Amino acid sequence: MKPGPGRRWLVGAVALFLSLFVLWILAVFQLSPASAGAGALQLRLRSNLAADYTAAPMMRMLRTLRLTVMEDVMRDMGMTDEEASAEMRAMAALLESPVPTATARSLMGEAPFTPTLTKTPVPTDTPEPSVTSTRRPPMPTETVKPTKKPKTATPGPPTATPSGSVDTTDPEICCTDVDRPEGPLPVCEIDFLEVQILDPAFSEGVSDSEVYGKYEVTSTGETGVVHLSGSGDFVSGFGSDWVGTFSGTLEIEDGEIDDIVEVFAKVKDEAGHGYIEGEVFTYTLEQDCN
Repeated sequence: MKPGPGRRWLVGAVALFLSLFVLWILAVFQLSPASAGAGALQLRLRSNLAADYTAAPMMRMLRTLRLTVMEDVMRDMGMTDEEASAEMRAMAALLESPVPTATARSLMGEAPFTPTLTKTPVPTDTPEPSVTSTRRPPMPTETVKPTKKPKTATPGPPTATPSGSVDTTDPEICCTDVDRPEGPLPVCEIDFLEVQILDPAFSEGVSDSEVYGKYEVTSTGETGVVHLSGSGDFVSGFGSDWVGTFSGTLEIEDGEIDDIVEVFAKVKDEAGHGYIEGEVFTYTLEQDCN
């Protein structure tokens, strides 16, 4: 009787298993520790030197240490000479002070000893005087015209001072700055760039509407005025010095070529001291101004 297909498969599987088992046994004997020998090219990894765990010998003994070295280090860190010297003095004081010693706790259950601390006064830093900035005096205003003597106002009848007022000082036009230097005038206008008014204490102040720019044609006597815009105030309350700054444009409407024109500012204060005229600028018209 011939075996069927199922039995042939089982016989083949058993034969394959036995073959693999025999190969496994041969490999075990071949790779056992007894048969494993050192290769020809195998290197020795263990060092031939014996370990030495003793402390390294000191090449040189450190006998002294100057504390001034720390002062040099502080300077290298950015401190000034004064700051470095102060730190060194503080460090020297700490090193010279007594150090409290701690007593070990008794192993027999006794209460521990409490060390007594000695207070050492800490050096105090003396504050250095701070540099205070000094306010610079106000710079004079540069002008494009030469300095001229202010025009003297024609004295008139004395002005009555309001009842109860103690303002007896006339106001002053301390500085006048215009846009054109004296001499030929090719246009019919002058700009008052800055007019500075001062009414010394005791002062009742100056009204903003009482500051003018004015011109006079010397050959004809023609005049013209314009209110100057600006404002002012008391320096430290009513009665103290009153100061103000004004500006504006003055149009010349009465004049012909070669006419001489004088230009100036004028002001009157609240106490009724009338009109004080400032610096005079003289021009010669180069065109008709009508």
